[in-house]
Amino acid sequence: MNKYDVLGVVGEGAYGVVLKCKNKDTNEVVAIKKFKESEEDEVVRKTTLREVKILRIMRHENIVQLKEAFRRRGKLYLVFEFVEKSMLDILEANPNGVDTETVRVLTCQLARAIEYCHRHDVASSTLVKAMKHMPWVLADLPEASAI
Repeated sequence: MNKYDVLGVVGEGAYGVVLKCKNKDTNEVVAIKKFKESEEDEVVRKTTLREVKILRIMRHENIVQLKEAFRRRGKLYLVFEFVEKSMLDILEANPNGVDTETVRVLTCQLARAIEYCHRHDVASSTLVKAMKHMPWVLADLPEASAI
């Protein structure tokens, strides 16, 4: 974590917290998922290792990119590309719904990402959507498993 400046908290989940950070050397903004407990709980450890293994092989424009993974003081950190807008952000900005064309574009992007996962024998019971400059990307695959 020494090479990153923390800019803020993006969100919190069952396994930990996601931080918005800036790489001190490159000025690249990234999202860092910091796990609460990665060694103590065997189920969390196995799920996390599976997620890292799967994310390392996934390379698609609509799937969030894992940049690196590292451990510090017994905690696991996953560094991802930063995704500016989530689907929740878009829905909150459009309380009456989004237009048909946006739905069509986002649905096509999601379908392409899911097709890529399935083509690579990866399935997830919790497909979480995120936005990247308008394209939809899949993020956070803790329940994913290779088929």
